[in-house]
Amino acid sequence: MEGILKTQSLIEHHFDTFKDFVIKDLPKIRVAKQVALHDGSVASFSNPQVQPPTILDYGRETKLITPDAARTRSLPYSMPVYADITLKKGEIQTDFASQVFLGYLPCLVGSALCNAKLKLGDLGGFYIVNGKEKALVSQERIAENTLFLFQGKKQDLYVQSLCTAANTSYRVSNK
Repeated sequence: MEGILKTQSLIEHHFDTFKDFVIKDLPKIRVAKQVALHDGSVASFSNPQVQPPTILDYGRETKLITPDAARTRSLPYSMPVYADITLKKGEIQTDFASQVFLGYLPCLVGSALCNAKLKLGDLGGFYIVNGKEKALVSQERIAENTLFLFQGKKQDLYVQSLCTAANTSYRVSNK
């Protein structure tokens, strides 16, 4: 974490990782490997696409939305996600539908995918969910179920571990 912060700010790191996820990683992800349907056929999803942040307006018309409009109208600032659906029954495969709406992905305000330029003093790096700003907090924590050896102030050694029991949220920390 320290190495990243020496070369770029935390907000720039958020912008870069969000852009990489949407542009590079999301197209590589198959939305689902296969979904079995009641008639015995299997549906698979491919070619996910993300569009700029939009809303469905009062006249059932899709319009671009800005972060300020999302805040003012208590709406989410998010991008619609679409994918192609292919059906397979036995050995027969058919392209069922192209670019079907799957849902929304929150848009990071101020990122390259954001619809608006930020106001002076607004750094961005947050999401807008139902009109409210939400931030992801990066944190560094010790790995669980691992022993660590540290040198104390008096040149003595001590062991610290964070143990987590399986299927519970119970933790024991030794020092």
